[in-house]
Amino acid sequence: MSHPQRYPADISESGADRPPVVALRAVEMVFARHARALAPTELTIRSGEFASLIGPSGCGKSTLLKLAARLHEPSAGQVEWWGGDFRRVGEAGRRLAFVFQDPTLMPWADVASNVRLPLDLRRVPRAEASERVAAALRQVGLADRHAERPHRLSGGMRMRVSIARALVTDPDLLLMDEPFGALDEFTRDRLDEDLLALAAQRQLTTLFVTHSIGEAAFLSSRVLVMASGPGRIFAEYPVPDPFPRDEAYRLGSRYAEHCRCLSRLLHEASRSGEVRA
Repeated sequence: MSHPQRYPADISESGADRPPVVALRAVEMVFARHARALAPTELTIRSGEFASLIGPSGCGKSTLLKLAARLHEPSAGQVEWWGGDFRRVGEAGRRLAFVFQDPTLMPWADVASNVRLPLDLRRVPRAEASERVAAALRQVGLADRHAERPHRLSGGMRMRVSIARALVTDPDLLLMDEPFGALDEFTRDRLDEDLLALAAQRQLTTLFVTHSIGEAAFLSSRVLVMASGPGRIFAEYPVPDPFPRDEAYRLGSRYAEHCRCLSRLLHEASRSGEVRA
């Protein structure tokens, strides 16, 4: 993926004065047999920020993310997108895309066809769709793999295809459910750097689920630590260090301190879940 020459300054600022993109207002989630996945939750993700969700397994990270994508309807409370309901989502400046943990590619189709799928579903004219697919593949570094089948690609390349499929819709809000969790550490680190470059280049607002403390500290302007029993936001941790961040940042003392603080918060959140369960 190509890196931009500079990163927007507002990505590394607190952003309290920037408009909300998605907001959960006293949102609660109860599944079958009264399984309470989320306690009443308040959360606002603002324009341009990169927020990550971490927490123990089963604490509701993916549930919260799917509420933000309207893949779930809340049992109580409400979700707002750009200050309103979901009816205007999809308009220019109000588009969202979701990247799942598994790339979920069509094995019989080539890379270009996989990336073009959401445009085909919207009946975008083929010439325009082809241009947008080519641009998305260039951005994820796969311009020369457009005719390949998924089985010929590495795990990291398949995830790049999945990201390109999200980018081809020109999203403003990118929701990602532990997309790099199954990859080796070297590949994940490289994709993390490329993702930050894309978020800056596209001026994306991003909400990212991960189990990795290091990944959350590296990517985020803010990390949300969740606890279980029931799922809830236990703590918010700002990471105010400037972007871009690279391997040198990972080797620095500030990054190490962020990882230590997040590790301590995650331990406290896990203990809190044990007490409340």
